[in-house]
Amino acid sequence: MSAYFELYKFRHPYPEDFFAMINESSGQDMTWFFDQVYRSSNEFDYGVQEFTSTRTGGHYKTIVVPRRFGEAIFPVDVETTFKNGEKVTERWDGVDRRTIYTYERPSQAVSVRVDPKRVLLLDINYTNNTRTLQPRASDASLKWGLKWLVWLQDVMVTYAFFV
Repeated sequence: MSAYFELYKFRHPYPEDFFAMINESSGQDMTWFFDQVYRSSNEFDYGVQEFTSTRTGGHYKTIVVPRRFGEAIFPVDVETTFKNGEKVTERWDGVDRRTIYTYERPSQAVSVRVDPKRVLLLDINYTNNTRTLQPRASDASLKWGLKWLVWLQDVMVTYAFFV
C-alpha cells in the first residue's frame, strides 16, 4: 500500500494500477482474486456441510465435509479439534464445491472450523463456519436474545425522542 501511495500520490490512478502494484509487490499473480472481488458479483461463503465422529472398534472415525456455498473461490484452512486437545489443520484450495477429510484417532473429534483465523473477511455467513458435536443452543439463544434487547432499547429511545 505504501508503494502504491508513493507512486500515485497527486495523480489519478485507476483500479488496474492498484491491481498491477499488488501483483508486482507480492510477487504473485493475484488477478484471480481481483476478478472475483472487483469484476464479478460472486459471493464468498464457506462452511461445514457434515461433521461426524463415531466409535469403531478401539478408535474414532471422524468425517469432515467442508463446503463452498458461494461461487467465489479462495483457499481456506479447515481445523478439526479432538477431545484430547489435538488439532489437525488442512489447507483446502476451495476449487471443488466440497471436499472430504477422514481421520482415525484414539480420541473423538469435538469441533471443526473452516477458516479458523478468519483470513477470508469477505465470507458472507460466518455462522456456518463452525460445527460441534455437542449442541450449543444456549449460546446462540443468549447471543440473539441480547441482540434483540439492544434493538428493542434503540426502538424505545427513538420513540422517546419523538414523543
